[in-house]
Amino acid sequence: MLKKLSLLVVVGMLMVSCNSEDYARIQSEVESANQKVEAMNQAQTARYAPNLTESALSSLKEAKDLAKDGFYIEAEPKLESFHSTADQAISKAVSLREASQVKEVAAAPKTTTYKIKRGDWLSKIARRSNGRYTWNEIYQLNKASVKNPNKIYAGRILQLPAN
Repeated sequence: MLKKLSLLVVVGMLMVSCNSEDYARIQSEVESANQKVEAMNQAQTARYAPNLTESALSSLKEAKDLAKDGFYIEAEPKLESFHSTADQAISKAVSLREASQVKEVAAAPKTTTYKIKRGDWLSKIARRSNGRYTWNEIYQLNKASVKNPNKIYAGRILQLPAN
């Protein structure tokens, strides 16, 4: 009976030792996962890759629940799934965000054109813009073709700021 009891104590100590090592490892993994969640937030994965984000966070929740209940080994595949899916979400979000920024820049014209009419002058053209730009901004944009801002000629084309 004493041998059985001492054997149970040794086995129990080994299990506690194993569990504490697993616990420390899983805690480190969870901390790494929390950092990855922060990276996901910065990449705006919820906006650009919502399905991948939801899947990744679901795996992370399952892993944390398993670890909380002491199932450290069972939590590891869930954490691996989280990391893999989170990496995909971050990659997709970054590429989609960059693509949308390129489209915004390409779609926004830098300038528009205006054909000068008889009786126009730069401040009169600027006043028609309702404050979007000044005569000086028009002049600076057209300095190469307009030598004197007080002398502009009908029929010429001016570049106007697009804002």
